[in-house]
Formats: sequence, structure tokens, C-alpha cells
Amino acid sequence: MKKILLASLISLALSGSVFAAGESNAIVNQNSSNVNGSITIKQGNDTALTGSRAEANQSSGNGNAITMTQQGSEQSANVTQTNGTSNVANTTQLGERNNALINQSGTASVSTNASIDQTGSSNIAGVDQSNTTNTTASLTQDGSRNTMNATQSRSRDSQMTLSSQGGSNRVSATQTDSANVSASIAQIGDRNHASTSQMSSQNSSIAFSQTGNNNTIDAEQYETVNSLVEVNENGDRNRTNIYQDTALDASIRVSETGTNNEVTGYQNHSTADTALIALTGESNRITTHQGNENYASANNTINYSANGSNNTGDIRQFGSDNTVNKEQNGDNSITNVCQGSVAACGN
Repeated sequence: MKKILLASLISLALSGSVFAAGESNAIVNQNSSNVNGSITIKQGNDTALTGSRAEANQSSGNGNAITMTQQGSEQSANVTQTNGTSNVANTTQLGERNNALINQSGTASVSTNASIDQTGSSNIAGVDQSNTTNTTASLTQDGSRNTMNATQSRSRDSQMTLSSQGGSNRVSATQTDSANVSASIAQIGDRNHASTSQMSSQNSSIAFSQTGNNNTIDAEQYETVNSLVEVNENGDRNRTNIYQDTALDASIRVSETGTNNEVTGYQNHSTADTALIALTGESNRITTHQGNENYASANNTINYSANGSNNTGDIRQFGSDNTVNKEQNGDNSITNVCQGSVAACGN
């Protein structure tokens, strides 16, 4: 069996490149302000392998690239890029029970891109980007029982796109202490779960698209300004939970098609917030509250429409100068609307 081990340190000057192809382990480091450096690692190109490990590290570089390709099972691919500009990291894995992680960080990380593409089941993909500007993270999984995690902290003008196709997959996205950031999650299949959290961020948005049954969406925005959560869901017995707290000029937009779905939206400590919820189908339920027992909301708006039978709604606005617009078409549908104090509406 052929084994390749590039250990300890390989220092390359300008326009350096390393190519490693083998059936065991590959470890490659590039340092000292590389420009247009390149690391390419391929494992299991002709034969699926088990338990291979690939690791690549680049620091203080401009225009560098890391590309990893693995075929087989129980393999790991770890990429680290620090203090770089216009750097790119791409990882592709084909098989089961594989693990891919990309970490990009540093005070000088600008225009960096990370992507992970996994095909198979029971795989794990992760991207961690911190102190970055104009950064993108793209994660794609095709299969079942996969897990995906993406984190951006202290980032500006950055975005993440996560997509999965299959059943029983879990996707998680977190953005903190950031500005002008967005997270987009798309899932196709049944029994999937997507969760996002944006904290202490300005001009932030979260977009979900789910097609299938028995899926769950959890979205949280905390201490945000000009934030948006948008959900488009098609299927039956799905659950959407949206929580916005201490948010100014926050918006919720939900479009739900199917039966026996449930949408919950809470906008606490809300001022000048809006919630737009549209349901199409039967036996669906919405719960939307603006303000709470500790904070009276003001100048908020809820627009709710439902087309179908046996739909129910619970709409509450605690405070004053708030607006509710409601439209229901169908039989045996009931929506309770209360505006005022906690004593009048309950909590």
C-alpha cells in the first residue's frame, strides 16, 4: 500500500504549490506570506478508502487555495487559513461517516471563501470564520442523517449558504457580533431540522426553504437592528419557531403551504417590527405575539392571511399604536386577536 506523509512544515515562497495523492495521511503547511500558493490533496481517487486523514494549513497569505478530495468512509479533512486575503478553501467528500472542517480567521482575513460538498450518509461538515470581511461559506450535503454547522463571528459583509437533500439531516448556522450578514438554508426531504442564531448584529437576514414533511425550523435573532427572518415551507406536519428579542425594525415573513403545520413567531421588546404570515392549506395553526408581560410594544404590524379550512390563530400585541390585518378564507377557521395589556390578553 502506498503511503504519503508530508509532516511538520513545508515553507514555500511566492507562487508555491504542493500536490499530495495517496492512500493514508497527508499533512501540509504553508507559511511566510505566501502569494498564490496552492495545496491539493486527493485520497481514494481510484479506490474508496477508510480512515484517511488530510490536513492543510496556510497563514499570512494572499490568493492562496486549498483543495481536498476524499472518497471512502470515516475520513477527516481539516483546513486552516489565517490572516489571508482572497483565499479559497474547497473540500469534497464522497462516502459515509466522514468529517470535514474549515477554519478561516485572523485580523486580515478579507474576501475568503470556504466550501464543503459531501455526498453520502452520516457525514459532518463544519465551517468557522471569524474576524473576516466579505467572506462566504457554502456547505452542501446529499444524503441522510448528515450534520452541518457554520459559524461567522465578528464578520462584515459576509454570507453563508447551506443546503441539504435527504432525510433526518440537521443544519445549524450562527452569526454573532457582525454587520451586513446573511444566512440562507435550503432543505429537501423529511424529518429535517434547521436552526439559526444571529446575535448582536446589524442588517442581518435569515432565509429558510424547506420542502417535505415533519420538518422543523428554529430561528433566533437577539439584539439586532434591521433584521429579517423569511420562511418558505411546503409540506405537512412541519413546525416553524421564530424568536426575535430586543430587535429594532425586525421583520418576520412566513409562507406555509400544506396541512397540520404550526408557525410560532415571538417579537419581544419590539418596536417598529412587522410580521407577515400567509397560510395555504388545512388544519394549520399560527401563534404570533409582539411584546410581552415585561415590555409594551409600539408601532408594530401583523399581517395574517389563511386560505383553507380548520385553521386557527392566536395573535397578541401588548402595547399601543399597533396594527393587525387579518384575512381568512375557508370553513371552521378561527383566529383570536387581542391588543392591549397582559391583563387583558394574557401572556
